[in-house]
Amino acid sequence: RADISKYIETVDDFAAVGEIRLSKNSVGVEAAAALGEAIVKMTSLRIATLSDIFTGRLNTETPLALKSLCDALQHTTTLSELNFGHNAVGAYADAFVGVIEARGGHGLRVIDLQDQGLAPASGNIVAAALERAAPAQSTADKAASPSSTLRVFIARWNRLEDGSSAGWGAAFAAHRTLTAIHLERACLRAQGFQNVVLGLASCPNLRYLNLDDNLGAEVDGLNTWPDFAKSLRRWTKLAFLAIGSCCLDNEGLELILDVFREGRHTKLVTLALDNDFDPSVYPALQEVIADHLPALKQLGLIGNEEVEEGDNDNVEEIRTLLKARGGELVTDDEHTWPLPVDQPDEVPAAPPAAAAPAKPSAPERALSDPALPSKIASGTATVDELEAALAKLTV
Repeated sequence: RADISKYIETVDDFAAVGEIRLSKNSVGVEAAAALGEAIVKMTSLRIATLSDIFTGRLNTETPLALKSLCDALQHTTTLSELNFGHNAVGAYADAFVGVIEARGGHGLRVIDLQDQGLAPASGNIVAAALERAAPAQSTADKAASPSSTLRVFIARWNRLEDGSSAGWGAAFAAHRTLTAIHLERACLRAQGFQNVVLGLASCPNLRYLNLDDNLGAEVDGLNTWPDFAKSLRRWTKLAFLAIGSCCLDNEGLELILDVFREGRHTKLVTLALDNDFDPSVYPALQEVIADHLPALKQLGLIGNEEVEEGDNDNVEEIRTLLKARGGELVTDDEHTWPLPVDQPDEVPAAPPAAAAPAKPSAPERALSDPALPSKIASGTATVDELEAALAKLTV
């Protein structure tokens, strides 16, 4: 407590604090309690970066320290970004429940729980809290119901496995406003992959999706790529898609390419297909990139032997095309794809303004009596009526 108190005491106005960053500090029980007391006073806190803060701490210290911080954070009504990554809290993840339920769909836009040591049991606890955090939707009028504030969710490098995947699918479906999901290496097999993909089908605003290093299909088992292709049709705003090391074969890729041929994915900039394909698929891949993915600048084909050797003409055509667009063909197995970031919400285009009614011309105003034209034609208009009409004319 003494170590952190000397920093806390330098804050003159807790209500003005908008961000705290404590990454790579080792926070003990007493320090966390003192910090929690300070956080409660931070009525303008927007960003809390508390990643990698328990290194060297005993497993008897971590749950107590984590609870102090999470209990305080659930009272911060302005909090929009929460980063607890790389803390490996594992079975103590139930401490997140309070803050996720309170703020998960009611203020928070970004939740980062990567490398948290989540297993199926703890994953289910967190996923259930996230689902409960979504604002209730009226069955009578969904359009009038409040929408979740959550946009970005990161949970890569956890052992979520199939056992918690149904919970995650339900949680994602409850937060239809999600724009970015990062679940790389979440230890999902085909059933888990399918549960997540079907849940994300309810999120049409996705711009970023990373499912690298999870099994989309199993040998002589479930093949989820048809379901993935169906969901892909809904993700027309995607700018980044990574499905590398997912057991994606030529047949599955053809399903995906067929969706791209529909011409809906004009915003896709990065496509990571880091699976080992048979070369027979490359002509179709070249055609789709050239004709149906006009914004694509980065294509990942890591792990493909022919690509690395530069022996395939279609791949070289793809490389040339991407370079002309200012991009690249990524083949370096040391390459890492970027994490998602929160982006401003898209503002719906305003409907065109209604045209103003045409101003009547002077003669039209003068002849506002509907019977006057016929009277003039028949010669029955009186002098007073003609003079009155002429008097209305303006130049």
